[in-house]
Amino acid sequence: MPYTEEGAMVGNITVDVLILAAKKTAESKPVTIVYTSGIGLNGNTAEIIDENHDDISHCPESAAPRGILEKKVINASTENLHGVALRVGWVYGKSFVDQWLKFCKVNNYIYIGGDREDSHICFIHHEDLANMYRVLIEKKAYGLFFAVEPEPVTLQNLIERVSTLGNIHETEKVNPWEHFLGPYGLFLLGHELDQQLYPKRFIDLYDFQYNHKFLDWINFFPFNQIFYDENTKFWQIRNN
Repeated sequence: MPYTEEGAMVGNITVDVLILAAKKTAESKPVTIVYTSGIGLNGNTAEIIDENHDDISHCPESAAPRGILEKKVINASTENLHGVALRVGWVYGKSFVDQWLKFCKVNNYIYIGGDREDSHICFIHHEDLANMYRVLIEKKAYGLFFAVEPEPVTLQNLIERVSTLGNIHETEKVNPWEHFLGPYGLFLLGHELDQQLYPKRFIDLYDFQYNHKFLDWINFFPFNQIFYDENTKFWQIRNN
């Protein structure tokens, strides 16, 4: 989500306070602090990259403050304090990717936030993401990690899957910056970037095992079980 000047200031103060608290705890026992940012910091990637390529010079200007906070957390590390920056991909499984799918189905349009259908999107299931946090804490990790699946998905592949599985045959391009807080969901912002990220450190250091894969998960997305919930005032999935 884009930062406002006020939001960046609040984020900076919050991280400073968390680091101070972590340093106090580290005086008596090991402690790990995980700062969660997003893969938007990587901007467009012309090829597959891993965590050894942490250049954020091409990231959207609105996301740049997060890069500063990442460095602050990692640089605060000591023998007993382990600073981690976790760049999270597009979360699915009861998250905003699901909201986008629901909105596409009920309106019978596949809403696209980018112009390049050959671009790549990096996903992560919320359960795998939770396991990543657990691993980072248990292993007393340090440094930068990518919370993404090993294989990105092209926007074209995504559109084809949604069209076939959801029986939706019309597409509509929209400006993601005008709608990212609306019912389309944040996921529209992911359509704008072409990203091929590989979670090398999770796999090489901890042999991380994924329990989900986006292209398998979407095959079972219940497009025909969507209904409008009067209590929440939003489209929900029956028995979900």
